[in-house]
Amino acid sequence: MSSNWVTNGNWDRNPGSQNGQQIYIVEGPTTYTNAPVISSTPSFSRGIDGIVVSEGGVLTMNSGTVTVDAEFAVIGGGTFIMNGGTLNISGDMGIYDNGSSMTFNGGTVNIDGDFVLGRDNADFPDGASGQTTITIAGATFNCGDLVFDDNTGDTHQLIISGGGLYTDGDVRSAGEDVNITISGGGVLDIDGDLDMTGGNDNLTMTNGSLFLTGDWDNDGTTTLSGGEIEFIGSSNQSISNSNGGETFYNLTIDNSSGNVSLNDSIIITNRLDLTDGLIIGNGNSVTIVDNATVINASSSSYVDGDINKIGNEAFSFPTGDGAFYNPIGISAPSSATDMFRAQYFRGDPQGLLGLLFSLIDAVVRISDAESWEVDRLVGTSSVAITLNYNTLGDYTGSIGVADLSDLRVARYDDGDTEWHDEGNASTTGNTTLGTVTSPPLSAFSPFTLGFVTYPLPVELMEFNLRAIGNQARIEWGTSSEINNNHFILQRTLDGKNIIDISTIPSKAEGGNSTESIQYAYTDLIDYTDVAYYRLIQVDHDGTSKTYPFEALKVSPSLSLQSKEAKVYPNPVEDGVFRLEIAHEGELDFRFISMEGKIHRLKAIKLGSQSYGLEIMDQVDKGIYLLSIFDRTSGKQLSTQRVLIK
Repeated sequence: MSSNWVTNGNWDRNPGSQNGQQIYIVEGPTTYTNAPVISSTPSFSRGIDGIVVSEGGVLTMNSGTVTVDAEFAVIGGGTFIMNGGTLNISGDMGIYDNGSSMTFNGGTVNIDGDFVLGRDNADFPDGASGQTTITIAGATFNCGDLVFDDNTGDTHQLIISGGGLYTDGDVRSAGEDVNITISGGGVLDIDGDLDMTGGNDNLTMTNGSLFLTGDWDNDGTTTLSGGEIEFIGSSNQSISNSNGGETFYNLTIDNSSGNVSLNDSIIITNRLDLTDGLIIGNGNSVTIVDNATVINASSSSYVDGDINKIGNEAFSFPTGDGAFYNPIGISAPSSATDMFRAQYFRGDPQGLLGLLFSLIDAVVRISDAESWEVDRLVGTSSVAITLNYNTLGDYTGSIGVADLSDLRVARYDDGDTEWHDEGNASTTGNTTLGTVTSPPLSAFSPFTLGFVTYPLPVELMEFNLRAIGNQARIEWGTSSEINNNHFILQRTLDGKNIIDISTIPSKAEGGNSTESIQYAYTDLIDYTDVAYYRLIQVDHDGTSKTYPFEALKVSPSLSLQSKEAKVYPNPVEDGVFRLEIAHEGELDFRFISMEGKIHRLKAIKLGSQSYGLEIMDQVDKGIYLLSIFDRTSGKQLSTQRVLIK
């Protein structure tokens, strides 16, 4: 045939007159003078069942659209060159035999089936075994699985130097070695697993990008001196390389809904980008070599396991445990070959690590929330340790910090089984979020936050007294609470006879809070001149702190425990009681809890000085105040204590 692909008369059999076509491009390379070229869309009235480029044949596609209803194969030393256009293949695309090649410089390839590097169709003959080459230099190539097949004993070299190969499935070995080179702006996007377990597999990257949504399983060799490898799955992924672990140049973890688990250790030689998702060590390690960096670590992305750092630069280990992130830092070692290891543990160090709770030096207490293990694996450098704390956010739940000067780096010594004060060379931040750094240390083991004073269980901001009518309003506020169970409010008139007038539970969840909380109580003024009030704060373990008395002076006219009013029965058991009061006018009533809450009352006048009262709200047992007012003048006439049983 001549080189005009779309002219029916140039074909040995007219494509427009046959019901389905299997097109073979066959010619010896020494006599080839009219290789077919596709430069526009064929107008065949019948579809093309398949295309086979064989025995030194050459097919070039520059533009147009060609649709193949079955398979497209390059075998027996054939060559396919694509510079543009669109090639749609309903079946598989395959290549095998020594000298066969495919080059994709431009255009788009859409394969509904798989891209098979090997003999996929037994009806096609098998030629001489050897090397095949597939080069993607600028095209967009879409396929199902990318399969390296060993049916013919060939070896296949896939080179992606531009454009991209995008799979809807795995890149895998079916027994043949996987050989992939990515360079320039080339992209390999795998919507599935990368399985290089066929033997002498090789992945080489000098630039470009590899995206993976599934698992990385490699028993071969990787030579990664550039480019980006990104784990972008939406479910859990894993990394495996049984030949001593995997080495990455640039690795990005960006898994929006899962984590990346290590079945073997990994090494980072340039950059680890922790964008989203955790790295779960499973007993394996992440090693960051000299001059390599870690960026973007946060509560959304960190390493749950061992991290090793080689080099002589200061480093913050992106450590976390489970749902908790808390990094630890070291100052710069003196040698580029020194190696340090760090891991974070969430929980009480004594119970979690089985460490004895003995304290020496100035440390009087340590964090019961977390600890870090730091070891010097190689070298002799002394380094400063920087611990992070955050009582609110990303690091989640470090022990409360009351004063930065109180902070210490505490180290556990396996020899004497005691926690040592390693000092406070500097701090940053505030009592909610910050760091504490030790002087340079030469001994390493578990570390945690230490403190040289005991905290106040409750920080009392204010304690105010005021008279409102015939009621004493007691108000107080706390700025923080630790292990607080309740308050006891006491009163005395003479400084000798002290009575408990109420027990008020802590409003802090679990008795712990770093935010301000307000409390209030209302007492009946049934005294004249002056009364004294004070608080006793009680911890969950029964430890208490007693605050000083404060005085409230009142006018004798405010003492309204009137003798001309009587409530009965008192205590009240069913919410109904009677009031007798020596007053002829119409009355209003207010029924108030000791915390100041007003409850509804229903009043029925039984006589000129007698009322029937019913509590309309459901109320708890306790003491309440019944305030009685003249309706016309609004004057308060009396206040009576009512006990509800």
